[in-house]
Amino acid sequence: MSDTSKKSNRQKVYTLLVQVGRSPEDDLPKSATGAALLCYASGVDEAEAVRETGAILKQAALSPLDVT
Repeated sequence: MSDTSKKSNRQKVYTLLVQVGRSPEDDLPKSATGAALLCYASGVDEAEAVRETGAILKQAALSPLDVT
């Protein structure tokens, strides 16, 4: 196996700050207008980590607004 192909498959851990808004099914407190979550996500690149985190949060009935 060459070094090039070995590097391209390596996953990294990214620290993401996710801002979420309200959705009808979320379990946030009634008076909350949203929340901020600190997430640790893995991926081959940052874009993959962001996509996977957004998909998981949507499955959890949250509404991701921004990821930094």
